[in-house]
Amino acid sequence: MANKDIRCTVETCHYWANKNYCAADQILVTADSVATDTSHTLNALQASTISPTPVGKCQETCCKTFIEKGKQDAYHEGIKKMQ
Repeated sequence: MANKDIRCTVETCHYWANKNYCAADQILVTADSVATDTSHTLNALQASTISPTPVGKCQETCCKTFIEKGKQDAYHEGIKKMQ
């Protein structure tokens, strides 16, 4: 089911839904610097353990919930896909 409050235009994401909705139960948006430092091991379930990450503009942010659409594995880069 799509999250009615989160919009996303990345149609190649596993969680992308019709009319640009995000269907993930939880998402994690963080600073690009954190995303780079943590590779693909960081996800929404760990959000409460991360320090706040100030940025100056939207281009410095990243959705860590992204999983490429069409991946058959339940796990992708160490992160379990929500069904």
